[in-house]
Amino acid sequence: MVIAVLGFSASCGNVSPVHGDGGGGAAGGAAGAAGAGAAGSGGSSDPAGRGGGAANGGASGSSGAGGGAGTGGGGGAATGRGGAAGGGGAAGRGGAAGGAGAGGATGNAGAGGVGGASGAGGTRCTGSGVSTGCSDGFNCAAGSCVPATVSCAAHKSSYPSSGDGVYWIGPPAMRAYCDMRVPIALCTEVTEEHSGGRTRDGSNVTFGLTSVLLWSQGECAMWALRAIPEGIPFGPYRRTHPLTTCQAFGFVADAQLGNCAYGDTAGYTACGFDAPPLYQMGDDCAGCVVGDGPHDLYVRQGPVHQSSVLTSSDPSTQTRCKVK
Repeated sequence: MVIAVLGFSASCGNVSPVHGDGGGGAAGGAAGAAGAGAAGSGGSSDPAGRGGGAANGGASGSSGAGGGAGTGGGGGAATGRGGAAGGGGAAGRGGAAGGAGAGGATGNAGAGGVGGASGAGGTRCTGSGVSTGCSDGFNCAAGSCVPATVSCAAHKSSYPSSGDGVYWIGPPAMRAYCDMRVPIALCTEVTEEHSGGRTRDGSNVTFGLTSVLLWSQGECAMWALRAIPEGIPFGPYRRTHPLTTCQAFGFVADAQLGNCAYGDTAGYTACGFDAPPLYQMGDDCAGCVVGDGPHDLYVRQGPVHQSSVLTSSDPSTQTRCKVK
C-alpha cells in the first residue's frame, strides 16, 4: 500500500512493495419407369439400365398377346449439375431416368451428377479465433473456419458471439489478442502502440500500452501501460480482488508482473512517465492526498513518493500477461 507522511520519515503517498470438404457427387438418375407392353406378340422385356450412381433401370414391359415388340424408350437426361462450393459443397443432381418404351426396351438411366467442389474454409472446428482445426489465416467462428478479417472489430461485427482471444487479422496476416468487449487489439505479433482498452474492475479507465504478442509462449509483453489521456502509470493490485491484475486489463491471467520503483524520493524515479508531482492508478494508498485508503478498483492516487508500477515507459521494465 502507499504510505503517507504521518509524522514519519517518509512523505505521503508511499506504497508498500507488495477446408471445406466439398459434397460428393449425387446418386445416379432415378429408375426408368416400367413400360406398359402394347398388345402384340412377344413384347421383349427391358433390360436394367444403369444410372450414374448405380440407379436401377426401367422394369420389364408387360408382354402383349400376339403382335410386334414395342418401340424402345428414350435415354435418360444429361448429367446433373455439380454441387456448389461452400461448407461441405452440396451434391450435384443426378440425371433424370429415361421412360420405358411402350411394350419394349428399357430407357437409359440418367448419368450421375458431378460432385460439388470443396468449400473454401468449410472445415469444422471448435472454439473461437485461432484453432488447431483451421489453417493459418482462418479463424474458428460458429463451428466453421472463416477467413481472417482486417481487425478485431471487423471480426466481432461479422460474428457477434466471438469472445476474447487470439485471432488472425490482416492484411498483413498476423495473430492478435483481441479484447472483444471493446472490441480492440491489445497485442499483435508486430510491436505496436494500442489505445482504447478499458479496465474491467468497474473503474472503466481507458488505457494505452505498447505491446508484442509472444505466440509461442502464450503471452503478451507490454510496456508504457498508462491511463489515457492523463498518462498516469498503473500499479499492480495490492489487495485481493475477483480479478487478477492482468484480468483487469482484459487478458487471461497474470504471467509475470513488472516492478518499476516509482516515486520522487531518492532511489525512485518517474519510470519515464510524467515529471513530479507523481500520480499512479492503484487500489491502496496510506496518506495520499488524492485517492487515500484501500479501494475495490483502480483509482487515481498521489502524489506518490515511494511505490512501484507495472511498467516503465520504455521496454526496460515490462509486464507479461497470458493470452491463452
